Amino acid sequence: MSRELFVYFQPTRIITSTLQIQPQQIPAKTTTEVQLHMTLKNTGNVSLVDEILLIDVFNKDTGEVTVSEELTVSIPLGEEITKTKAMTLNLLEGNYEIWLKLNEEIISTADLTAMSLIKPEITIALHPRVLIMNLHRLLQQHPVQFLTALLQSQSIE
Repeated sequence: MSRELFVYFQPTRIITSTLQIQPQQIPAKTTTEVQLHMTLKNTGNVSLVDEILLIDVFNKDTGEVTVSEELTVSIPLGEEITKTKAMTLNLLEGNYEIWLKLNEEIISTADLTAMSLIKPEITIALHPRVLIMNLHRLLQQHPVQFLTALLQSQSIE
């Protein structure tokens, strides 16, 4: 005797991944190419053919996605592949996170920093502050004459 049993399963598309970025620090406001190195493993229950992954560059300081690109992959059931993608970025100074997403779910992240090449110079105020203690009482001089002589000796008008 034999029986037929019909089994229905929901196809699930699951990818586990690792993501590394090179370099991890880039100059701010300069067009720079970065390399994304990914290891992707199909842990779902169907083969993935021309599956679209989304790569987002998220600015941690502003809370906004600044750049988005797509990546198409095909991964047989239970298999693991490695993929490298070059991205050209021109970012403002700040801290960023690269997100690798499948169906709007983040499956892997990597940190990126955009740094200014030249730090702004420190400027000194045009009107310096001068602290004068009560020394004029020791000199037995009129305070205005004492202060004038003291400031002129230091080339302060």
